[in-house]
Amino acid sequence: MQALLDKLFANQALAQAESHRFFSEVIKGNVSNEQLAAALIALKLRGETVDEIAGAAKAALENANPFSTPDYPFADIVGTGGDGHNTINISTTSAIVAATMGYKIAKHGNRSVSSKTGSSDVLSHLGINVDVSPETARLALDETNICFLFAPTYHSGFKYAAPVRQALKTRTISIF
Repeated sequence: MQALLDKLFANQALAQAESHRFFSEVIKGNVSNEQLAAALIALKLRGETVDEIAGAAKAALENANPFSTPDYPFADIVGTGGDGHNTINISTTSAIVAATMGYKIAKHGNRSVSSKTGSSDVLSHLGINVDVSPETARLALDETNICFLFAPTYHSGFKYAAPVRQALKTRTISIF
């Protein structure tokens, strides 16, 4: 682990396999908050490479809880959050509008980290239970054109990164 951190501190890019290894360890809870914060800031300051993002995404997908993929076309409308201007969450509203127009939308999201509201904050405020099983979410998508995929349900290992994300309050590699 230290070799990967040293590489980042030297302003060098990680290969996809190195990024995959690092973020797999994050998801398993094997990276300290201090190490994760240092790595995320080093990546942010230099700018993440395609290989670093791909490695992190691969780690996230490999460790995700499954959602039964429909045999019909569907989409996700997602915002990046954390624009730093305290704007409102529009991706959730956009998802609802698209669903009312007949599009199938599987909206993936989480609580706010660095912005005023995250998708789950908006939906919870409206009285919608966001913490539902994958089966319930799939049924909602089939029957109502929309479902919400609450990030902690599908990416339980991200809980290890949550304290760092909350403390940093800035955008980092998009999935961490």
